[in-house]
Amino acid sequence: MPGRPLGKGVIDTMDDGTKEKAHRYVLFNCETVNKFIEQHRRLVSIQNPRLREMAIDRIHSETFPTWFDKHVEELHNAGDSQITEELRCLAHGPNRIFTKYKRYLINGFRFHTKEIERKRKTQNSGIIVTAKTRSFASGRDGNPVSGDVTFYGVLTDIIELDYLFGKMVVLFKGEWVSQSGKRQDKDCTLVNFARLMKDVEPFVLASQAEHVMYVEDLKHKDWQVAIKINPRDFYDMNAGSFVDNVEAYLQSVICNTQSGDGDNNFDLVWTDMSAAIVDAPLSQVLRDNNFHDDGDEEELDLM
Repeated sequence: MPGRPLGKGVIDTMDDGTKEKAHRYVLFNCETVNKFIEQHRRLVSIQNPRLREMAIDRIHSETFPTWFDKHVEELHNAGDSQITEELRCLAHGPNRIFTKYKRYLINGFRFHTKEIERKRKTQNSGIIVTAKTRSFASGRDGNPVSGDVTFYGVLTDIIELDYLFGKMVVLFKGEWVSQSGKRQDKDCTLVNFARLMKDVEPFVLASQAEHVMYVEDLKHKDWQVAIKINPRDFYDMNAGSFVDNVEAYLQSVICNTQSGDGDNNFDLVWTDMSAAIVDAPLSQVLRDNNFHDDGDEEELDLM
């Protein structure tokens, strides 16, 4: 489902570091680039036979964009039919000038940046992304484990990259909770934004993001319950007893959970709500969820 900005954008210029990170993320999440990614990693591995997997992955990630741009041009000059103009534009990278937005609608979710919500009572900046990740136990680990990892964050910027010829890519930039800032259990997921990931790629594709709401945990300071929100127009809710008892259930789960050390985890992930106002009773939010979008971006803050 294509997305669209809500409101006017602002033209800005990226520094080299931001441009490099944004472009690298786009490349590593583009299906048409996958075969080139695999080819380059094999080359790095062959050229560095004594290096461990973690070091090879780092070199591969850092050097792929430059190698890809050069490799695509070489294939183009040799008359390779698989190299289209779009692929050449993608390999060359985005324009340094980009458009920044504060609001965006995609996948049935209405997203706002963290900055907007400082003066509002609504919460639309929470983002969640699940991605396949290669995990290493340590720098000496020669057997990385690949699997889905869920990342919880807050949206700080919405940027639209220009790859020329009208090819645009929208990225969300976020602040992401570290693994030590997550506590999971069968009943709830708690996150701590005092424990953010450092030296991490901050971008995700807008199309990858889902909406999550963070509710203060009454028993654990600095921790918040992450409540996953379903997209707008998702009608799979038992609107009877669930709406009537949602507040009692939330209090029961949060307030009666045993305090524990770092090894105890909690996980409350609800998948049957479509929006929430942080300082309003949840039952009121659910009952009010049948409003209509009148297109007024300043007045309408819920999904």
